Amino acid sequence: MSSFSSTQCYHDHMMDITGQNVYMGLAGFYLLKDQLEDDLIDAGTLPAEPFDIPLVIQDRVFDQNAHLVFKPAADEFNGWLGDVFVVNGKAQPFFEVQRRKYRFRILNGSNARWYQLQLTSGQFLQIGNDSWLLPFAIPRTSIRLGLAERADVIVDFRNAPSEVYLVNVLQQTEGAGPDGVRRPGIPLVKFIVNGSPVSNDASVVSGTQLRPNTPIDPKEIVRTRHFVFGDDDGWTINERRFDPNHNEATPQSNTAERWIFKNDGGGWSHPIHPHLEAHQIQRINGRAPALYNSFKKDTTPLGPDDEAEVFIKFRTFTGRYVFHCHNIEHEDHFMMAAFEVI
Repeated sequence: MSSFSSTQCYHDHMMDITGQNVYMGLAGFYLLKDQLEDDLIDAGTLPAEPFDIPLVIQDRVFDQNAHLVFKPAADEFNGWLGDVFVVNGKAQPFFEVQRRKYRFRILNGSNARWYQLQLTSGQFLQIGNDSWLLPFAIPRTSIRLGLAERADVIVDFRNAPSEVYLVNVLQQTEGAGPDGVRRPGIPLVKFIVNGSPVSNDASVVSGTQLRPNTPIDPKEIVRTRHFVFGDDDGWTINERRFDPNHNEATPQSNTAERWIFKNDGGGWSHPIHPHLEAHQIQRINGRAPALYNSFKKDTTPLGPDDEAEVFIKFRTFTGRYVFHCHNIEHEDHFMMAAFEVI
């Protein structure tokens, strides 16, 4: 299992006030390349840096002076929703592009809002999921992102109309989770397409080989652990509120484990994010995950009553880390637990 990540993000993690601090701006991208990715760019397979664009999507509330408003009050338990969409901090942004292929690294940077993204001009070509390049490029017509999930995609503007929109077709009326798809959706970014098609463009197409993936072998699994994410007069994991002095798990270094994530229902959705290591989803509700979710992941989204089986290998560091729901208000209201690699 390759350890090199590509599209990372970071944010403040102050206990109890992560939501407010992230909402006010303490978050960002951290983009990395290794020799393999440099070689793909040098060979013309992937777009070069001027055409490699990060996009963080968020929802915000502004007052009459265009200042950010964060007053969760009665909504703080479910999660804070905004009524204005911003991309890279701007409402209703536009971006002038050439008729060529672009790489967009898209991050759901909201506190509680989920997104389902579509292009008015056609499909995406997904080359990465969360922090990680995929083994091969996968065509997608629609991409759903839970909190903190990322999609690394190629968009081909060579034969696009003069205006293309990135739209969100997922409706959400409260922080608990999404309500369902509503088309035509809400525009997030307007792309203004100029010029003639570029001939010597990035060559990545469906199936193009990218980063080799070595899955965790079931024979490596030394232990199975169960974690139930529920509502017990506050958000809990295994009926326990976050206690920084308690370890919910103590895995051994250089071993692999099976972790079962169970959403205890109630109409809430929980994207589950373990720190330190990537994990590999084996089953969602007893079925194999979609192909694009079959490799390395940083966050596993759970809808109401969902159950996910993941493999995780503790290869790098010992010490104490956390895993939590990435609806940040859920995290701030105790849906987090510590584990210690020994």
